[in-house]
Amino acid sequence: MNVKQMAQMMLVILFMLSCIFVIGQEVLADSKAKVGGLELPNRAFGVFGTARHANKDTAFTNYVNYYAEFALWVGAVNSKGKSLVSAGAGNSVVSRSEWTAEVKSFAATTNTGFSQVEEIATTSFSDLTAFTGHIPLGLQVAQTIYGFKNTGFALVDYAITLDSAFPALKGVYVGLWSDVDAPDKDNRNSPANDKVGFALKGKAPFIFDSSITGTENPLLGAMILGVAKPIVSWWTAEDDPQNEADMYSYLQGNVNGTDPEQASDFRFLLSYGPINLQPGETVHLPVTIAQSPQLSDFADNLNDAQEFFTEELGGITIKKLSSEGRVGMAAMTKLPETFQLYQNFPNPFNPETQIQFDLPQAAEVKLHIYNTVGQLVRNLVDRAYSTGSHKVVWNGRNDQGQLLSSGLYVYQIQAGDFKARRKLLLLK
Repeated sequence: MNVKQMAQMMLVILFMLSCIFVIGQEVLADSKAKVGGLELPNRAFGVFGTARHANKDTAFTNYVNYYAEFALWVGAVNSKGKSLVSAGAGNSVVSRSEWTAEVKSFAATTNTGFSQVEEIATTSFSDLTAFTGHIPLGLQVAQTIYGFKNTGFALVDYAITLDSAFPALKGVYVGLWSDVDAPDKDNRNSPANDKVGFALKGKAPFIFDSSITGTENPLLGAMILGVAKPIVSWWTAEDDPQNEADMYSYLQGNVNGTDPEQASDFRFLLSYGPINLQPGETVHLPVTIAQSPQLSDFADNLNDAQEFFTEELGGITIKKLSSEGRVGMAAMTKLPETFQLYQNFPNPFNPETQIQFDLPQAAEVKLHIYNTVGQLVRNLVDRAYSTGSHKVVWNGRNDQGQLLSSGLYVYQIQAGDFKARRKLLLLK
């Protein structure tokens, strides 16, 4: 190697080091988007990762040192009929994020025009970069974070656009995945002690530590804004999806196999769909992430975020559900080819929920509801059905017409030789 080549190499190395320094400075930049004292990195793209750290907001006295990770998931059926999901995290197949930041994608301002908002930060990214294990859906995302003054919540809006060079997508689901670990009463990391709770009639899941008792039991959770009936799913670490088909099924709500009141290391997923996207068309996913010292404060934070979303932002048009329906309740254009029992919707539910099943042939159908100790509480269906897709409604009452207590229940179908069961959660 001659002197000229060595000089050129040194320039390249210096340039790379300067890029790393700049990127490092950007990542470490202090964000004004705080969920209580937990800081959301305003330059994140598709995933928010927060390690255990000191309180970033001294005005928030009930801060708890959570580890938390939130990520954008978008799933769809592509033109070849393959179920694909682009995810920032939570993908067992692809170790890296499938969202890639665009060049000069970050901007932030403290001149927000809103009296309550300290900072608005925007980032743009896409899933267009193909690599091993990732097939692009053709999505471009504009992420906007609203950081509020002295509150326990932040608001994030994802504007997801299908690139004009890609074909239309059907069965699109958009969602916010979360892995939240709450410390115990001694501030030790103890994800296996966590439980899942639900606020605002099941729309807002949150994680809390089961070892902390009393009214001061801090919690961290999220909610989709502007959606009356979001899909709410949860599962434990050992049930993490193993492929994109699993992830897409989870986005549809086909999960929830674990009692949320049994301590474990939980994930939760908030999703919306299905919708159809044409090239150039945009769907919004507005979410709020909130941390509070107790449940009443958590609900207040969620309501404040919803009020800001509706009154100050004008209730961003999300996108109407497609005619396919939601959560597996697709409008059938042909007769079913297999027996199928779908996850109920909504779930959790109050006061009623729908259960759908498919019959490829006429059959005598029994659909029963059991409690967690195996006792029959409701004989919901016991009659003959014709070939096709069918829905029944359960109002949370037993065979005597009494409203059952909140908790986990099992619904089981038998149609000829076909048997299947799933779990549902009743909330009051």
